[in-house]
Amino acid sequence: MPTLRIDTDYSMEDVEQLKAVSGELQSKLAALSPNGRRVRVPDSGHYIQIDQPDAVAEAIRQVFEAVGQ
Repeated sequence: MPTLRIDTDYSMEDVEQLKAVSGELQSKLAALSPNGRRVRVPDSGHYIQIDQPDAVAEAIRQVFEAVGQ
């Protein structure tokens, strides 16, 4: 996974806490839908469509299959 770079005075402990809270909130967001799910893709950053385009395409295929297209 790409290194998280934050150009501030945050400590590594702050960064780790931010990542943990962010992950928890993402999981809660996915749980709002009965069909929602959170997918973590290794070796990708904020621009997953650039870092791991095959993973994005696969997720789109799964959505189409789920709705019967």
